Amino acid sequence: MGFGRISFYKTCSSCGIKVTEENTSGWNKLKNWFKAEEEPGRDLVIKNCHFKSQAEVAGETLVLNGAGLRSIEGEEIYSVGLYLPKKTTRADTAKALLGARRVTLYILKDLVPADFIPSLRNGIQMNTNETSQEFIKEEQAQIEDLMERIGSFTAGDKVDIDWLPRKGTSVKVNGKVVKDGIRGKAIYDAIMFIWLGNHALEASLKDSLLHV
Repeated sequence: MGFGRISFYKTCSSCGIKVTEENTSGWNKLKNWFKAEEEPGRDLVIKNCHFKSQAEVAGETLVLNGAGLRSIEGEEIYSVGLYLPKKTTRADTAKALLGARRVTLYILKDLVPADFIPSLRNGIQMNTNETSQEFIKEEQAQIEDLMERIGSFTAGDKVDIDWLPRKGTSVKVNGKVVKDGIRGKAIYDAIMFIWLGNHALEASLKDSLLHV
């Protein structure tokens, strides 16, 4: 007579949850989730760009979830940091959390609208379904118009893209508000998912932002 299937268990020290020994990927995800929850905040420096461990946005204290470098064919374009109400390793949780958001970019090379508008369009198209794309068409046009009006970015510029729950999306360049009150969270989620979506601009950058 056989004994059937025998499973061995590990217990997470943080939560007491048991997972099977054979389910290695599930075990690692569980450990990563609690690591993100428990890890104390710390500043990060990416290519001499300093991302503080916390940011004050709309009266809320956000934590630095992760930061990384965007490069194309070996050329460094910008460094980017993601600030959320609490840490997470999951893109869907980053979208679902209540409260403010911030994406901070430090520009590493001179850019003109022709450099980043196609990237914005492609990123939204690849990571947002057609219904949502239609829904945010007007707001996306406002973002693209803003990029055209800014005209160019210079290496060293700092850009903050904030989600303010009572106001909408706000954009600051070098600490100065250049656009405020783009309504609707859907456009902010679409922009955020350029870096966090299933077809993100760069897989390694997505992992860095989600601290995987």
